Amino acid sequence: MRKIAPKIGDCFEVPLGDGRYAYGRFVHWAEQYGPLCEIYAGISNRRLGVEDIDISKQLFPPVYIGFGSVFSHGRWRIIGRLGPSAQKLLEEKEPKGR
Repeated sequence: MRKIAPKIGDCFEVPLGDGRYAYGRFVHWAEQYGPLCEIYAGISNRRLGVEDIDISKQLFPPVYIGFGSVFSHGRWRIIGRLGPSAQKLLEEKEPKGR
């Protein structure tokens, strides 16, 4: 089993049991709890690149997840990074008044 070290802004893909995919992002690291993650509301029928993830709505508030085996065994996979500056650019694209 290889050790995976997440970085703030890493986006990941979660395969769902019905063939669809969910997406999330690491937003904070706490020594005591591990990675704090956002899970996004957009569920896809196909695999997405990090640039295609809709980060505008979260499925639920950020949660701490046990990081180990889902990544080291390849069940979930890191697909890229969306740092704070990239998120800011996406937010600036949003039409005003939303």
